[in-house]
Amino acid sequence: MPGDQKIKCSVKNCRHNDKNNCCRLSNIQVGESRFGAQRTKDTECGNFEPEI
Repeated sequence: MPGDQKIKCSVKNCRHNDKNNCCRLSNIQVGESRFGAQRTKDTECGNFEPEI
């Protein structure tokens, strides 16, 4: 992975998201929220953690 690669995220209440909509994690786990995902909304980030 290139050192300048960014993981963009628009979820405002995730503890890994910074003020520039970039995920601070070095990698993420993406999974299906519906079996047989066909659309973006059928997937989810498995690393999401709400801000406390």
